[in-house]
Amino acid sequence: MQDYIAQFKEAMVNVGLTPPSKIIDDGKIYRFSTNHKSFDMAGWYVLFKVGISAGCFGDWRTGSAHTWCVKSKEQMTTQEWRMHHQLLENAKRQRALIQSQEQKLAKGRAQYIWDCAKPADPIHPYLLKKRISPFIARQRGEILVLPIVNTCNELQSLQFISPDGSKKLLSGGIKKSCYIPITHIDIVPNNLIICEGFATGASLKAAYPDRHVIAAIDAGNIKPVAMKARQAWPHAQILICADDDRLVCGNPGITKARAAAIASGAKYVAPPWPKDAPTTLTDFNDLINWIAQNHQETK
Repeated sequence: MQDYIAQFKEAMVNVGLTPPSKIIDDGKIYRFSTNHKSFDMAGWYVLFKVGISAGCFGDWRTGSAHTWCVKSKEQMTTQEWRMHHQLLENAKRQRALIQSQEQKLAKGRAQYIWDCAKPADPIHPYLLKKRISPFIARQRGEILVLPIVNTCNELQSLQFISPDGSKKLLSGGIKKSCYIPITHIDIVPNNLIICEGFATGASLKAAYPDRHVIAAIDAGNIKPVAMKARQAWPHAQILICADDDRLVCGNPGITKARAAAIASGAKYVAPPWPKDAPTTLTDFNDLINWIAQNHQETK
């Protein structure tokens, strides 16, 4: 028994997930933390012991889903393959039902929190550090609250930013293809800028007030957001302002922005670094603030 459970755990590790210490093989969905925080149970798995040991697992935060079986398809009999396929289909239905229920509950929680939050204090430590205006941001206690919406401007989830800059998403909320609008978008945008984070978006909105700016939350969501934006606003001119993760292998900021631009028929641009700019700077917020600071120092 331990052999196939160990193999199942190894399959999780191979795709970058840390499996839970205990795996239950009764065909039900179980949740586990993917970031070592007990309150954040974004990971899920199902493992069957009936017939051939098989299962599936993934991460609701990223939308990833993977299947696993102790045998390859070529090693299965026709009857085994049919049973395996049926079990996985049942698991997918379980997953879809639970995810739909959780997203509905998350939307309700998001709306309640958003309605109770107050306009963000312009001297909030994070806003001061990033040298940005609050724009759409609200505040709950010391925490900044940012709306995550779809292209119909329907609230789907929230992002929370602490004074020290640490970020968290509302558990169970929809992130894929959704974004943070820097300001309310109540018309069809003609010119749209897409970036990763809220601070970058706020800096870009201040620099280009005539353009609508949305933040895709992270590099992995840039492409889904760009494609959804193109579908919703087919005639808009879309510019993707990439993060430049030049100290990270493969530079995911540039790589994913380029892929998003190709997929959505948009243009993309990276921060145009001056020769003396530190290599630790990564996005347009860094660039704008560094130029502003240098300008002040040379006066």
